[in-house]
Amino acid sequence: MRQALAASIVILVVGCADAITPPSSFTALPNRGATANSVSAWTPIATTQHAPRFLPGVVTAADGRIFVFGGQISTLANGAHPSVEVYDVSTDTWSFVAPMPIGRANHAAALGSDGRIYNIAGFTGSPFVTTTNTVDAYDPATNAWTSATALPLTPRRQLSGTTGLDGRIYIAGGTNAGVRFADAAVFDPAFNTWTAIASMPVARSEFAMATGPSGRIYAIGGAVSSGVATDAVHAYNPASNTWSAVASLPGPRGFHAATTGADGRIYVMGGTANALQGPVFLTDAYAYDESTDTWSPVPAPNVLKVAAGAVLGSDDRIYFVGGTASGTIPANEAFGPVCVQSPDVSMTVAPTELWPPNHRMVTVAQGISAADDCGSLALAVAVTSNEPVDGTGDGNTSPDWLVTDNGDGTFNVAVRAERNGNGNGRVYTITATATDEDGNVTTATGTVTVPKKK
Repeated sequence: MRQALAASIVILVVGCADAITPPSSFTALPNRGATANSVSAWTPIATTQHAPRFLPGVVTAADGRIFVFGGQISTLANGAHPSVEVYDVSTDTWSFVAPMPIGRANHAAALGSDGRIYNIAGFTGSPFVTTTNTVDAYDPATNAWTSATALPLTPRRQLSGTTGLDGRIYIAGGTNAGVRFADAAVFDPAFNTWTAIASMPVARSEFAMATGPSGRIYAIGGAVSSGVATDAVHAYNPASNTWSAVASLPGPRGFHAATTGADGRIYVMGGTANALQGPVFLTDAYAYDESTDTWSPVPAPNVLKVAAGAVLGSDDRIYFVGGTASGTIPANEAFGPVCVQSPDVSMTVAPTELWPPNHRMVTVAQGISAADDCGSLALAVAVTSNEPVDGTGDGNTSPDWLVTDNGDGTFNVAVRAERNGNGNGRVYTITATATDEDGNVTTATGTVTVPKKK
């Protein structure tokens, strides 16, 4: 029986751009900063194990991991679910951690100065739900939950919150029994205490909050009376305890997500133009520049959805997680620089013909390498032959080729000077394939021939 053709592959991850400067607890990751060969775009990431998961709390922890807390999971049960998942940016994987003490959804979630993540108010229980003002705190370091001081305001859902530059957690708005709230409060993790602050100028729910580079807290869009979406944006100044109107959104928006990007702009994405009056998924996204008080269009996520969360990842990309899209399982996505130029592969094959067929190994390629300026890179080197290894009349010597990793990101290839005496000559094909982290691929090939006769 004729043997199958054989192949040999060696893969090495080589090269990466300068590492970001993270907090001490972060693992340094390749910097995805923009280059001349990249554009900012949305790309899919792994889907949570429980999906669709909408109205969850989404927070980036101090160690760089992204946590998704609770939400409604229609495939499991009605109401709020207690499960919690964590996303590893470096491996694009989700895993479960300790569940919440009680299922919670449509709540606020934010990172405290003590490293714990606080899940605030919302609704709890399944299949019947109860609006609450309780607070549960999760410690990523110990994977454990504790209770914190309850929000000293009316129990509510559809509120929003954000972490200030002072490490305190600011919350505002929400609704209960058809009543929308304008009141607000700030939580100090150091003392486990809440303090009332000035109310928003407009009562709202289903809105988003984010912290600007100046330390001001922004309340963005949402639903006002009768569930009508608004384009109004107000900024809270913690130093003066006052709210002021800033540039409105380009259009009304509710059930959207917002987060501050690595460039200091506040990004708003997803949501509906009609809030509770019937979903019309929005197809646009915008970024707010605090220094100029202006909104500018930015690329929108590929999947239209509402009731999702957005956070800045440790790799400076924006992650848009969870939500619902007409009852389907929507994709999670990340926004950031995406390389549009393929990597370079350097490979020279010489000699390209071997004679005599004396069964000796001959080095035919040295220092095969790849280069890329857009991030991490994987280089694979493979050898194939048009004849089977140890075929009839080739001397039965093996291996017929060797791929050597030089330990510096380069490879050498040697092949054996032999061929099937009953064949038409042997052709070795050497293939070097470089793949960058954005999926751009470059392949280089070369051939070495061992003729039947000369």
